[in-house]
Amino acid sequence: MGETDNWRKADIIADATVMILQDDSKDVRGKALIDEEYLYSRGVTDLKKYRYNPDVEPKKAWPPEDEDIAKSRGGAGVPPGVMSKL
Repeated sequence: MGETDNWRKADIIADATVMILQDDSKDVRGKALIDEEYLYSRGVTDLKKYRYNPDVEPKKAWPPEDEDIAKSRGGAGVPPGVMSKL
């Protein structure tokens, strides 16, 4: 789970889930959604309330920051079909 500075509170998942359930199903059906990106796309631009450590903006977990890091891990954590594109 890494450093607590990179955590977000579980509230971000709850809030994204509520918005997804309220959304038109044809807009989200079959899509892989990332909570913070989805919330941002729906107008939530201030994600500070979701920080575990209020003083630190967590790093994005996906996509990998560096393709070489993903490759060096043998694709650990990379969905099937994506590694071949790195």
